[in-house]
Amino acid sequence: MMGRRQAEIRVAARYTELERLCAFVAEGADAAGLSPQARDHVQLAVDEAATNVIQHGYGGEGDELLRVAWRADPGQLTIVLIDQAPPFDPDSIPEVPTPANVDELAIGGYGLRFIRQVMDEVDYVHANGVNRLTLVKRADPA
Repeated sequence: MMGRRQAEIRVAARYTELERLCAFVAEGADAAGLSPQARDHVQLAVDEAATNVIQHGYGGEGDELLRVAWRADPGQLTIVLIDQAPPFDPDSIPEVPTPANVDELAIGGYGLRFIRQVMDEVDYVHANGVNRLTLVKRADPA
């Protein structure tokens, strides 16, 4: 039985870092024993969340930090994104129609609603000048 593993990465708020973040969380998905499809969902959600932080939170690319940590338990991956952008109100985000097939999605513009669709749990907290987005993905039931 595999035990708990965890890792953390800090990157500058730049679009060129997204590929690195996606590869980083894919390692976590593999460590948690998630399916390839679940791993894809995790990568899409983190790409979308990090893009939102850069674009809306920090108002564009810069040297501000984005911290991403994951914890892999057997059958479950928990990812936390931490930034120091101004807080945002999740309810203020406009809805975008989502295609019937997740595989047809273009990255960008789907935001929180999309992240909620592909992840099992999504929790956003702003406290002490820090935004903390927690994403949980569980393995598909066998």
